Amino acid sequence: MAGETVSMTEPVCLIENDSDGKLRVVRSALDILDQIDQHVVVVAVVGLYRTGKSYLMNKLAGERKGFALGATIQSKTKGIWMWCVPHPEKRDHTLVLLDTEGLGDVEKGDEKNDNWIFSLAVLLSSTLKVLQEEYEKICERNYKESQKACKSKIECIFAPLEEQIRDGSYMTSGGYKKYCNDLKLATSEYRSEGGRGVKAEEVLKEYLERKASIGQAILSADQSLSEAEQRAEAEKAKREASERENRAMEEQLEVQEKLRVDQQRTYEENVNQLMERMKRDSRNAIAEHDRVLQARLREQNDLLQQGFDDRAHQMQREIDALKGAKAEEEQKTPSFMSTALDTVGTAATLFLPGIIPKVGGMAVKWLSKWF
Repeated sequence: MAGETVSMTEPVCLIENDSDGKLRVVRSALDILDQIDQHVVVVAVVGLYRTGKSYLMNKLAGERKGFALGATIQSKTKGIWMWCVPHPEKRDHTLVLLDTEGLGDVEKGDEKNDNWIFSLAVLLSSTLKVLQEEYEKICERNYKESQKACKSKIECIFAPLEEQIRDGSYMTSGGYKKYCNDLKLATSEYRSEGGRGVKAEEVLKEYLERKASIGQAILSADQSLSEAEQRAEAEKAKREASERENRAMEEQLEVQEKLRVDQQRTYEENVNQLMERMKRDSRNAIAEHDRVLQARLREQNDLLQQGFDDRAHQMQREIDALKGAKAEEEQKTPSFMSTALDTVGTAATLFLPGIIPKVGGMAVKWLSKWF
C-alpha cells in the first residue's frame, strides 16, 4: 500500500529508563510511529553492550553515524532506540531499526530492565510476526488441500448412493435398511482411503449432515417399518450423528496437538539460533577484552624496559580494570542469557495472541534451563 513514510535523521529513544529506574515508553517516539502509513519491516538487534550492534544497525540505515557506539552509552540512554528510514529495497515500506543500548552493563541500570528490554526488542521485531503469519498460511493451505481432497473422494465413493437417491431406488418398502447399509459401506470405504489430510472427519460429517433430511424422508416412506421401528431408527440416526460429531472434534484436537508440537519444535530451533548468536556475541566481547588487555600489557612492558616506571604504574590501574571487566563478562554472561531467554518466553505468552506465542514461551523457557 502506498502511504506516508518517515525518514529520520537520527535515532530517538522509544523505551527508556525513567528517573525511578523503570522502563517508560517515550510519547514523542510513538507520535513518529503514528505518522507511518505504510507497511513496516522491523529489525531489532539484541545482545550485550559493546558487541557491535549499533555499528551493524548504522550500516543497515546506510549511515556512518546514528546509534550510539561503545562508551558513548550512558545510563540515561539505556533502553530501546528507534530509527525509521525508507526501506532500501521494498517500495512503500518503512524500515524500523531497533537497537538495545547498554544490556548487561551493571553500571547502567537494573538487570531486570535488561531482561525486559531484551524481550521487548525481540517481540517488537518482525521475526515472531513473520513466523506466525507464514505458519498460518501453511496451515490454511493444508486445510484447503485436505478439504479439496476429501470432497473429491466423497464425490467418487458416494456416487453410486447418490445415483440411487436420484432414481428413487430407496423410496420403497425396505429401502431405508438398504440406504443405511449402502451409506455405512461408503463411509467405511472413505475412512479406509489414504491421503485425506487433517479435515477428513469434518468434511464427512458435513456431507452426512446434508444427507440427514434425505435419510429421514426415506425412513418415513418405508412402509415395512412400524412406527416404533421408525422411532428407533430415528434415534439410532441421531446417535450416529453424535458419534460423527465427536470424531470430528477428536480429529481437530489431534490437529491442534500436532500444531502445538510442530510450533514448539520450530520455536526451539529459532531460540537455539538466538542462543548461538548471543553466545557468539559474548565470546567476541571477551576476546575483545583480552585483545585490549594483551596490548596494554605489552605497552606496559615496553614502558618498563624504557625506564618509564611512573607511566607503567599508572597503566596498571587500566590493566586491572580491564581484567575486572573481562572477569565480570565471563561470570555474568550465562546468567544474563538464561534470565533473558526466560523473560522472552514469559513476554511472548503475555503479549502475543494465539497458541503460537504460548508455545514460543514454552520453548524459550525450556531452552533457558540449559544455562
